[in-house]
Amino acid sequence: MVGKLLLLLSQLSLRHSLEIRELQSAVFRTVVISKDSPFVSEAQEATRIFTEKAKGAREQRNHKMLEDLGEPQYHSWAAMVKVAVSDGQATGEDAEVLKQHFNSVTAVSDLIDRVLIAKVKRCFDKKMNKIHFAVCPDMSPILDALLRTIGKAGGRIKRGTAPRSGNERELQDLVDKLSKIVGDV
Repeated sequence: MVGKLLLLLSQLSLRHSLEIRELQSAVFRTVVISKDSPFVSEAQEATRIFTEKAKGAREQRNHKMLEDLGEPQYHSWAAMVKVAVSDGQATGEDAEVLKQHFNSVTAVSDLIDRVLIAKVKRCFDKKMNKIHFAVCPDMSPILDALLRTIGKAGGRIKRGTAPRSGNERELQDLVDKLSKIVGDV
């Protein structure tokens, strides 16, 4: 009984992991780039500063400051756009699109409900990071310009469903072994 329960929960977990990866590939635009890239370092620094400020605001019970800070993805996004614009990374039409966007954003509130995800995550390869983006439709031209700029800086745009993680592969091996012991469900 316990074996069957464990098997069912493991299979359910693997199924959910697959569905999450499929949904992420449909919703997110993902780029893989060196962890030493200024896009990564500036986004991480902006997120770190946001976290410190948010922690301070929570400790002081300063709800207005928390509200004004917004969400971490706004700060990460702004940092990456700033790198693209100020370091001369963007060129041509992309530079114009990004500069116009950069100059039009005067407060975090300008990005609310426009930048949905701008998140740096570790990769299996420790020398690389992946950046997930999701924006509202009117921000797509800006995201496209940013992705092309990151691509010129060494980033690789990823398409399709991500491969299984190490944990998923290990769990699948255990599920296969447990299936033989318990009898497939």
